[in-house]
Amino acid sequence: MFGIFQRLDRLERAFTSLRSEVRANRDATTESLARIERAVRADVILAAASARNEEAIMADLSEMRTEVEQTGDVVDSAVALITSMADRLDDIADDPAEVRALAEELRASKQELADAVAANTPADPGDGGTEPVDPEQPTDPTEPDPIG
Repeated sequence: MFGIFQRLDRLERAFTSLRSEVRANRDATTESLARIERAVRADVILAAASARNEEAIMADLSEMRTEVEQTGDVVDSAVALITSMADRLDDIADDPAEVRALAEELRASKQELADAVAANTPADPGDGGTEPVDPEQPTDPTEPDPIG
């Protein structure tokens, strides 16, 4: 009978040891799950922030595309105007009175054109534009103003 008590005692110690190990493993598992949960929450927050940033970037990109298209339209209009003026000068090159009339026409519309350019040009060079043009100042002070 004495052997049965020894066996029961060993079984009880083994059971107590096993129960301690299960508790330790449960605590470690709980701690691991908590770390995983924190990591997942952080990833969700980062993904949401990234999505908001992506939406903002796409909105900015769309706005830039619109500005580029508008600038292209303005450039195309300026090219058409300059081409038309060159063609007209070719047509009237032999008639000084017509050349003077064209010069007067250009002088009359110079301020209107300068105002339109200034209104559509960012004043801050940091915005990617240039300073507004002063129609009364030649661009290069060493050269005379070609239209007066």
